[in-house]
Amino acid sequence: MSTSGKILLVAVVALLLIGVVMLCSASPSQAEAKGFDSFYYIKRQLLWLAVGLVAMAAGAKFDIVRFTAGRWRWVSYFGAIACLIAVFAPVVGLSVKGAHRWIRLGPATFQPSEIAKFALIVFLAGLFAETKLAKETYFGKIRKAIVLPGVAFLLLAVPLVLEPDYGTTILMAMTTCAMIFVAGAPVFPLVLMGLVGASGMAFIIWHNPERVGRLLAFLDPEAHAADDAYQLLNSIYGFAIGGMSGKGLAGGIQKLFYLPEAHTDFIFAVIAEEMGIAGTLLVLILFGVVCLCGYRIAGRARTLEGRYVAFGITTLITLQAFLNMGVVTGQLPTKGLPLPFISYGGTSLAMTLLMTGVLLRLSGRDRAPLAARGRNG
Repeated sequence: MSTSGKILLVAVVALLLIGVVMLCSASPSQAEAKGFDSFYYIKRQLLWLAVGLVAMAAGAKFDIVRFTAGRWRWVSYFGAIACLIAVFAPVVGLSVKGAHRWIRLGPATFQPSEIAKFALIVFLAGLFAETKLAKETYFGKIRKAIVLPGVAFLLLAVPLVLEPDYGTTILMAMTTCAMIFVAGAPVFPLVLMGLVGASGMAFIIWHNPERVGRLLAFLDPEAHAADDAYQLLNSIYGFAIGGMSGKGLAGGIQKLFYLPEAHTDFIFAVIAEEMGIAGTLLVLILFGVVCLCGYRIAGRARTLEGRYVAFGITTLITLQAFLNMGVVTGQLPTKGLPLPFISYGGTSLAMTLLMTGVLLRLSGRDRAPLAARGRNG
């Protein structure tokens, strides 16, 4: 394992420890409010953490480059589409508050969208690696580096929008655009595609009253303090109450009565209230370390497949972290995205750790910059 891999592992372990500690503080009141025992969410998260650590170890041993370069990436891609469609099936699909995002397998449930994130990265990595853009004409680059990846994204995005899961859709769209950019696609058509996609998403959101309410609450939280902006305002209050040093571990009150879902998407606000600015800066720095190490691993990849996979994984994790923080601090409209490694959520935790294992595998194999070996695409 390279130095970047070792530092990445330390940062991830630190984030996991913070997640477990903060979940012990934030989740008991949430569990009791729903009629469960105080340790309900803690026990489930520890179980998923064990699964995730096994997945990370498997990812660190798995030859993702050979998988990405072979036909199995097609199997994983279309398997992800099938799982996204299966959430609407009456037998296995599970609907919560009108959203169809889960598949039920006996007592366990999982979110196919988390699998779809990784499947898309692997599929695009294989597509870009086998596309020789330097030898293509301008319109050939548009077709192979923009149109085909765009179609691949849309096939996953349609069921996601229907669930609906706009947050994951936007996250995957941003990751796709970033991968298209580093693949060497022409900038103007890429920007045009992004504008068309953003306009389409805006149109969909505008015709969804719940999402319009969230947007209006984001623009004027005080006017919607009793309904759509209730969670946002209490999240911001948590930062104000915490101040520089925080109220101390388990000393916060927002999680008790005022902040719904404090153990999931808004756990960063609990960190701010109890650990203060120092705690939030520590989390921010750790995600910055994950980002830098991930991109360093990508830049030193031996193969194009490894380079694109590492770049996609790092971009996905980093974007999700900062989108979550942006929502919790009131800088972005509310979206349902967990904070990687920290928020409660089994499938998200397991898949993020699996992707971390893949990064560690690539860091162990990748010793020198790709350009230094004369490799080009």
